Amino acid sequence: MLKKTVLLVLVVVATTFMGSCDKQTRVIGTLVLAPGQSGDVQNSRVELWTQALVQVAYVSSGDKSPSVSPFEFTDVQPGYYFVVAYKDLDNSGGITNGDIVGVIGGKYQPGQGGTAVNVKEGQTYDCDTLEMWIYTGGGGGDKGWIYINSAPQGAAIWVNGSNTGGVTPATMEGTPGNYQIKLTLTGYQDWQQSVACTAGETTAINATLQQGGGGGGDCQVTGTVSFPGHTLSNNANAYIDTVGTGGQPSPILATQVNPGNGGFTFQFTINGDMQVVAEAWDDANGNQQYDAGDGWGFYDKDGDTQWTQNDMLTIGPGKTVPNVNIVLSPVTDGAKRPTIPWRKPVTDTE
Repeated sequence: MLKKTVLLVLVVVATTFMGSCDKQTRVIGTLVLAPGQSGDVQNSRVELWTQALVQVAYVSSGDKSPSVSPFEFTDVQPGYYFVVAYKDLDNSGGITNGDIVGVIGGKYQPGQGGTAVNVKEGQTYDCDTLEMWIYTGGGGGDKGWIYINSAPQGAAIWVNGSNTGGVTPATMEGTPGNYQIKLTLTGYQDWQQSVACTAGETTAINATLQQGGGGGGDCQVTGTVSFPGHTLSNNANAYIDTVGTGGQPSPILATQVNPGNGGFTFQFTINGDMQVVAEAWDDANGNQQYDAGDGWGFYDKDGDTQWTQNDMLTIGPGKTVPNVNIVLSPVTDGAKRPTIPWRKPVTDTE
């Protein structure tokens, strides 16, 4: 299954560092070529990620040496972010062997964005220096990547008939195989193509969209997550799910919950109305297992403490769905992730 590489997505544009500005919410830092590495960091691409859209810009060295380049993100919304920088030496449209790559708190590995930073309203977060290393592969296993871009950018990305919630440009990760990629954008005809994903490689797609057609529209879902008697961890996420087979929810979108205030926001493009459920999970110990000590809960729309069809949300183009507030309950030892009660299990005869 194809998924977003860093579960994350760029939301602001990096520009050449131009100094400080009082009361702006910013992220700044400097790219520095790590000791013993050859090359330079000029014209590197710096990305600020959450779990949503991707936008990028390049930084130049300015009056610094070729091995040092400052960067700045302005007008950043408060929240948790990852910073990823790389110089695409082979023009592949993604990170491949030989590129120069840097993240906060260590070396880059596929699917990992380094250490998250907490950006606060009206403050400047200084990442200090990001050491840039020559990437030599590893950590990807049998995964491959598809870099998807379009002209114009901002098209919704669909994979095998499902809206990923991401928009172009973006890099998707998946196991080797063929994927049906579709791009939709309001005012443009849908673009569709079968694309092969190859282990250890990045396949680049650059689609030119033709004017005409309906496309999709923006939808926003906002809410909060609370865990009475507990403090939310940095591993808390909210999900928008379809009703999958056998009663098991099938996540179509995920976003990190702000552990400070419990807030979350989904912003995505969708082609038509659909009914979904909303749930949240705090993987308190960060082991990616649903086990004791975690917290789980669903959006109880009617307040009856029962997970029923009355709790479903209707999302669609142009819709804003606020106040999706979810209360978590502690997960007990040996518990399994809850299934959707009203979904009929699929049998061999169906």
